[in-house]
Amino acid sequence: MSNFPMGPLGPCEVLWKEQADAVGELTSLGFNLNVTFESADDTAQVRTAQFGTGSYDEIYTGTSCVTTVQMTVSTLAQLTACCVNGSITNAGDELMFATVVGTSMRDYAGMLVLKRQTGTTASALPAQWLTVFRAAPRRNISMTFDADAQRIYEMVFVGFPVISSEVVSGNNTYAADDLFAVGYDPTA
Repeated sequence: MSNFPMGPLGPCEVLWKEQADAVGELTSLGFNLNVTFESADDTAQVRTAQFGTGSYDEIYTGTSCVTTVQMTVSTLAQLTACCVNGSITNAGDELMFATVVGTSMRDYAGMLVLKRQTGTTASALPAQWLTVFRAAPRRNISMTFDADAQRIYEMVFVGFPVISSEVVSGNNTYAADDLFAVGYDPTA
């Protein structure tokens, strides 16, 4: 048994709020097939002749944070909630996608929360949640039309560090440069 609060395996509920600090509820993105969270530190080698081709040191140059959500049994409203320039038209029967060329992803960055699930019940314990404070969605939709492949509506959420102007008063405990946290309660 894992001591990590997210558990050794299992699904998660994905919640999203387009305006990270706006008043309002997080929107559930519905059932998903697969969710992958990845964060990695980037480094640059510091070399000296005395150590040959090996590193004398390495300097941190950045940190990436990407969450890929494969949505499968979603409603048009759930897809629209995380599609930049997506809108529902024709009495709710059409999801229209407009181009996003030249649009800043940070301008659309909201809060993304992954809650550990048991069956279809999401954990109510913040210790079992992973929160990305600023994440912007990038759609990567692939629809296969054949006898056995499931259609996947993939959303890739790119995390950005919080900048000082985005730190608001209130119950938030995150600070400038924070990227994500395990155990953070965005509803506190």
